[in-house]
Parts: sequence; structure tokens; C-alpha cells
Amino acid sequence: MSCRATVTRVVCVDDKLLVAENIKNQGGVCGQQAFKTEPRNVTVKAGATTLLKCEVLRASGAVQWVKDGLLLGPQRSLPGYPRYSMTGDQQKGQYHLQILNVSLEDDGPYECQVGRSVSSRAIVSRTAWINVQSKQTHLLPPRKEGVPMGKRSTRDNFSHDRSLKQGR
Repeated sequence: MSCRATVTRVVCVDDKLLVAENIKNQGGVCGQQAFKTEPRNVTVKAGATTLLKCEVLRASGAVQWVKDGLLLGPQRSLPGYPRYSMTGDQQKGQYHLQILNVSLEDDGPYECQVGRSVSSRAIVSRTAWINVQSKQTHLLPPRKEGVPMGKRSTRDNFSHDRSLKQGR
């Protein structure tokens, strides 16, 4: 739904009219901006790609992501963050955050924020956490003391081993 609205902005100082200006909304969408989809917590392995979703209805303010309280910027490709980008169809209100080659430094809280505009107040999504799991190496479990390699651990083995240690 779109509307064509005219808003009159009036500025007065000491009861004198300084400015009376008509501002037209040319086919913009009327109403308060709101989230259609908010980001959710995600667990991802280091080296993988992850996506935090953010869809905004009636977006009229600048949309940007926040990581650990730091604004990442409103651009689709985020300066200073070459592995980060905003993806999705902007015409459909999609401002998803994609992170390539996730690393442990990406672990933390994220929010999608939409700034205020002439027609709408600012909104902030719920906080979503990216939990990054390090690449795991496969280690053999520790060997039990006194049990020869390849032999099953049983109570008899331990009592036999204990008797050897005690000199029996």
C-alpha cells in the first residue's frame, strides 16, 4: 500500500512564522516501519558462511547492522569488513547480514537497526548471537593408566595392575 501525503512543516520563532513548507511524499509508503523477520541466534563452524536475516516492512530510515555495539554502516558492502555484506532484495525490505569465512572474531551479539525518518521512529531488532565453533581436530582419548594398548579396561585389569604396583 502506498500513499501520496502532504505534510506541512512550520517553523516559528517568537510567534513569527519563519517557514511554512509543504513536503510531499511521492509514492512512498505511509506508516510506521516494523520488522517482518528478525535475526535469530546461530551456531556456525569456523570457515563456514552464515546469514542473519532482517526484513523490514515500510522501511523509510537507513538500515544497518550492529556488532558488539559497533555500527557497521548502511552500505550493502560494508567498508572495513570485507567478509560482511548486506544481501537480499532491498525492494522487498531484505537486509540480511552475510558473513563469509566465519572466524572466532565474529562470535558475539548482532542487531539490525533502522533509523528514524520523517514518517517513522527508529526500531532495533532483538539481539541475535553468532556462536562460532572452532575447527575441531580429532584426538585419541587419553589412555587409562595400567591398561595395555588394545586391551579392554575391566575391573580385573585394574586389580591386577594395583597388585603389580603394590609388589604382589
